[in-house]
Amino acid sequence: MSPRDTFFGYWETLCTTNPGVEKPVFNQTRCDLIASNMPRCMEVSAVCVQNPDPALCSAALSVCYEGVVGLYEDESGKGGRNRFDITAPCEIDDMCYIQAVHVEQYLNTPAVWNALSPPKQISEYKMVSEAVIDAFAKSSDGMTSTSDLVAFLLANQVHFLAYQGNLDLACNTAGNLRWAHSLVWKGQAEFASKPLRPWRSPVAATGRNETVGTMKEVRVRVGNADTESRFALVTVDGAGHLLPQDRPDVALDMMVRWITGAPFA
Repeated sequence: MSPRDTFFGYWETLCTTNPGVEKPVFNQTRCDLIASNMPRCMEVSAVCVQNPDPALCSAALSVCYEGVVGLYEDESGKGGRNRFDITAPCEIDDMCYIQAVHVEQYLNTPAVWNALSPPKQISEYKMVSEAVIDAFAKSSDGMTSTSDLVAFLLANQVHFLAYQGNLDLACNTAGNLRWAHSLVWKGQAEFASKPLRPWRSPVAATGRNETVGTMKEVRVRVGNADTESRFALVTVDGAGHLLPQDRPDVALDMMVRWITGAPFA
């Protein structure tokens, strides 16, 4: 939701045991380097957010990448670190998961390809489009926040759920919690005042109802609306970016509760 907040969350994710790891991923030397570079990253990324000019945002991204993000990213990829799960190895290319190859293979089978009927200009399905990545890199979209869009949804009674695998670095819990606290809307003060609470879910492996993560949420009536807007942040332990793949039973329970309006705790 906010690259700037995600960058800020790198230190907590890599330099503490808060994600649910036995020891921090980075040593003290690297953590000190991130901490020293973080203020400058925050300064220039704030300029980008306030003035979303592609040139300014590109410069901000360079500062944050070189000083913070790149310390991990430059060691990611096949055989290296995994940005989607700080405890797992990266199996293949930048996507890290062999399942990505399986998805490509499935969508490129003749029967599926014909059923989807893509434009003739497209010759095969790929998990990643370099053209799209380049287009984002040349714009400010990759560095600006979606806060205004989320606030608009909440003002129009569209519920919003942010869910997190606590082992994810690419969209880390620390950063998204920081973003959720800073989101300007009627429910901001109430949400920020609430502590994270544990939530429980039936775990398939044990057959027991266990604590699986933390959560907090608010339900707020905005303006003259007839219904309340629901805003929640839910975390899941032992899961990374691909939460439904890592913990499918918990992910299903989480989504059923959200869709039906049931509370998490």
